[in-house]
Amino acid sequence: MFGVPVSSAVLTNPLPGLRPFSQSVECSRFVLLPECPGNSESWFLARCFRALLSDGVRGVVSFADPVPRQTASGVLVMPGHVGTIYAAYAGADMSVIA
Repeated sequence: MFGVPVSSAVLTNPLPGLRPFSQSVECSRFVLLPECPGNSESWFLARCFRALLSDGVRGVVSFADPVPRQTASGVLVMPGHVGTIYAAYAGADMSVIA
């Protein structure tokens, strides 16, 4: 889901040359089901970026969550994310800040 962040500074600080909300947006959520095949994230995200480009968006800000999460019993349920799927597209035709 791409959308409007809480503050326009989320967009204007890393992408000062782009108009917030029209040329730059935030990737608010990115979720695929676990049963999706390998590389589905990159495949789907590439198509999303192409659609955004055709609508005039030139920059996307995304926040990865690097903090591992554990259940109360100590089982690791989320090993942490570093934003690799977003960084793969940086410098193409769109600025991607992850």
